[in-house]
Amino acid sequence: MRINTNITSINALRMTSNIKKTIQNSIQKLSSGSRINKAADDAAGLSISEKMRSQIRGLNMASRNAQDGISLLQTAEGGLSEAHEILQRSRMLAVQAANDTNVTLDKEKIQLEVDNLLEEVDRISETTEFNSINLLDGTIGKSWNGISETSTDALKNRIIEGLKSGWLSEAEKMIESHYGLTASNRDINVVLKYDEAEGTLASIQTQWSVLGDPNLDASTATISSMELNIDLYDFDPSTGEHGDNYMTVAGGSMYNDRIIAHELVHAVMADAMGDNFYDMPTWFKEGSAEFIHGADDRIAADTNPPAATTIADVVTLAVDMINNETWAQDSINYSASYLAVKYIESNLAGGQTFADIMSEIKNDADLTSDNTIDAIVNHTTFADKAAFVASLTANGANYYNTVVAVNAADTGSIGGSDHVGAIDLNAEDIVPTGSYLDNPTKFNFIFEEIATTKTTTNSATFQIGANEGQIMSISIDSISTTNLRLSAIDIVNDADEAITSFDAAIENISSLRSRLGAYQNRLEHTIKNLDVSSENLLASEARIRDVDMADEMMTFSKSNILMQAAQAMLAQSNQTPRGVLQLLR
Repeated sequence: MRINTNITSINALRMTSNIKKTIQNSIQKLSSGSRINKAADDAAGLSISEKMRSQIRGLNMASRNAQDGISLLQTAEGGLSEAHEILQRSRMLAVQAANDTNVTLDKEKIQLEVDNLLEEVDRISETTEFNSINLLDGTIGKSWNGISETSTDALKNRIIEGLKSGWLSEAEKMIESHYGLTASNRDINVVLKYDEAEGTLASIQTQWSVLGDPNLDASTATISSMELNIDLYDFDPSTGEHGDNYMTVAGGSMYNDRIIAHELVHAVMADAMGDNFYDMPTWFKEGSAEFIHGADDRIAADTNPPAATTIADVVTLAVDMINNETWAQDSINYSASYLAVKYIESNLAGGQTFADIMSEIKNDADLTSDNTIDAIVNHTTFADKAAFVASLTANGANYYNTVVAVNAADTGSIGGSDHVGAIDLNAEDIVPTGSYLDNPTKFNFIFEEIATTKTTTNSATFQIGANEGQIMSISIDSISTTNLRLSAIDIVNDADEAITSFDAAIENISSLRSRLGAYQNRLEHTIKNLDVSSENLLASEARIRDVDMADEMMTFSKSNILMQAAQAMLAQSNQTPRGVLQLLR
């Protein structure tokens, strides 16, 4: 028998401690109602339970979101309902005004009421809000703003309208009539850009096969593509048939249709002449392009005070360019080139025309800069290039002063009274007004598609699920009078048209209200689905997290009984060493 180490007592103590822990866990579970109070209770169960809890709370929040969405829609429909009433009243007034028993004064009074009613529609559109969110002004839907007179789209539309309404086709006819050149139905892309720095209103850009390839000879150059580039920054046409005045100078104005005619000369010459145009000196290309519409006003602007340049300077520059001086991209170069070409036409031999010169250049099998001059002088009174240069040098300034500058009513166009024409052609008359053509007859112009209206489309999203991406998007279009096409209602002069406009507006509001009703019905079903999902998930989470009170109470009772027994056994085991006293007696 041992008294130092009472194994029986130690064993009873250990069992008592274990039972005590079980009792403590049971008390914790019974008092909290949860089976899992710490991760040690059920590590895997805790992880699953927490994930379920995030889903449950997300579903509950999504249900509230959907309820808020319904409230937003109901607020919007309240505004739409009132707008409906206003439009119905306005339509009734339009029907009343359409009856000729009403005199003009009566209709004006009706118009006054309609105007006020439509102002209220705009006010409803602008002020109907939910939680400071505008609902009916297009903030969360489509808003049509028409086209501002200063918008880029409006400018593009006006340019394309001008190009199609005669600027292109009539310019081609002029070129064919006076230069004998026609195009071959080549595609030309019309590129509308906005470049504040460039400063070039319009240009023809021709891509040649020899560019960038040192192994190809210029005599084999072919056209790969053509573009008519128009810079919106510089090009600002009015609604008039000729466009705005791009450059107003003494004696005339550089209307946009004149500039288009200039660029089409390059396009037609390049298409008709091919590599001969590529080899042609720049001064003749640009001078011919200026000559088609006349540039007397350009020379006047370049040489009249306070300009420092004189007509003698222009003549000298023209001679230098004929003698292969490098072309510089400025107005003086254009003036000098134009004066040289104009001087050539004024000295044609009997029976010869400028078209004959173009024909010889076109058909020259081996054109160079020098034999371009030869082809020109062959049709003039000059014996050769030297005679032409000498005559221009000696007489160019006097020619301008006594012939060109005399008739201020004519721009100097080849078709005007200075040349083959019988009448003066001023800045507006150079390019005739033509009929509207989608495509001119000799080129196939390809225009970019420009929207005729400006719309902005937005949407609002409702988070109607517990997870990312579970959303519902809605849109509520603007009901402004602009968006409803009611901003120009004229009851007095056109009541029938007003009735039609109100019918369309009422239909738009009806369609919008129907859409909102569909949104609301959808959200109501969404709420029901969310609530069911939350309930079922909550039940599943409860099975993991919540304690079974009856089962835990049974464990608690058992543990209490075991604790009493263990304490009794501990007491008994502590009595065992006392048996040693019997041996010592």
